[in-house]
Amino acid sequence: MLGLVDDIWYKWNGYIGITGPDKEEGGKYPAAAARLHRRSSGRLFRHSTIRPGSNWAWPVWRSLLVDGDPKPGVDLVKKSLKVYRLADASNPPKLNFVNISGKPFSMDALADYRFWELLDKVVQEEPTDSVDATTLGFWASLGIMRGRPFAPDDRMKKILTESCSRGRRNRPRRHVQVAGSRWVLVSG
Repeated sequence: MLGLVDDIWYKWNGYIGITGPDKEEGGKYPAAAARLHRRSSGRLFRHSTIRPGSNWAWPVWRSLLVDGDPKPGVDLVKKSLKVYRLADASNPPKLNFVNISGKPFSMDALADYRFWELLDKVVQEEPTDSVDATTLGFWASLGIMRGRPFAPDDRMKKILTESCSRGRRNRPRRHVQVAGSRWVLVSG
């Protein structure tokens, strides 16, 4: 397995698997939410603690092919990966793996006014200590600030809605068929 962990702001927090501290020898990676950092001193665990700058962490990994076959890697992940709350460590719940291979789905961000409402929700719920001052200033200029209601007037709502629409229209779209496979890379 090869992977990493980002916080909710997409900032790198650590590697897991081959590139992680355990070098794929079966390590444990407790992710201590930002709210726990302030209450803890030193290492919380004997393991490599990941300390995201947010209360949510985003682990991303991939299993490796064995002789060109993805199945052994997928089976290994299903067998060995465990994700659970620390309170459930003595009896971790079974994970539900959902296979979306070959099924259409979109990971596009919202492209209308709801985007700004969602951004405000995240700013209200997550620590912003790790977000740079320029980004926080940009959000503040739009009325998105921690601890304050996001209440743009009709004029500003129209501007924000139009900005999403223009951004969606003006982004480059590229479709690349990966030779010899069913994979299609869509970027932009």
